[in-house]
Amino acid sequence: MRTIHNIRSLLILAFVAATALAASLAFDASRSSVTYGQEVDIAELTADAENGDPAAMALLGDYYTNGTYVEKDDAQAFKYYKMLADSGDEDYVGIASAAVGEMYSVGTGVAKDDQKAFEYFSRSAEAGCSAGMYGQGIYYLSGIGVAKDETKAVDLFNRAIEAGDSRGKLGLALAYFDGVGGLPRDVDQAKKLAQEARQEVASPTFQAYCDDVLLKMNGAIAHDIGYRVGYVIGRLLCIGIVIGLVVLLVTKLTKKR
Repeated sequence: MRTIHNIRSLLILAFVAATALAASLAFDASRSSVTYGQEVDIAELTADAENGDPAAMALLGDYYTNGTYVEKDDAQAFKYYKMLADSGDEDYVGIASAAVGEMYSVGTGVAKDDQKAFEYFSRSAEAGCSAGMYGQGIYYLSGIGVAKDETKAVDLFNRAIEAGDSRGKLGLALAYFDGVGGLPRDVDQAKKLAQEARQEVASPTFQAYCDDVLLKMNGAIAHDIGYRVGYVIGRLLCIGIVIGLVVLLVTKLTKKR
């Protein structure tokens, strides 16, 4: 009896805080008159973004996410990240699409929409962004917002790992734990990968998710063992009762004779 589906559902929430995409949107100062970190004219930056400057969109998304120079506003952050993702700018489309996918996945700054989340994660993955590969893989693994395809999920997790993104190891850990996507069920490998992901991704929030997943894995194992032991004991009790009834019946028949 497996309970890994409960762990999978946990991971749908994992990528938002874990990937910290807003902070990782690389800003190329050479593409804008604004230098990251300097005092800026938000009105001017907003005008630049509205006129199609992708670097300005990236900065505004970052500012509104973190409350830098402006009041923190997730809806505004979503607006500019989505503008950036939809701009098609090759330098930003991958990571910006992943950021939009994350925000849709948990309803940050926008109504939660798993189908939209999957759409933007897919765009991100197609652009070669490992964060998009991880997010898309999680959706394929869970079957939320898209038809479940565990084989595609495993492929995406492997691609993310090959791109240097250890979050993919956490996805693979789930696949190994349940033995899906062409992988054998291997509890030791699952726990090893989850532990590696925790060590290699420098995000306290992601590490906390890894801890939670490992805890649930251990709980699932204990539940399986308890279930099996209970089943065996139950069967033995049933056999014992049957044997007792047979003995009682034979005894009564013997006495009658």
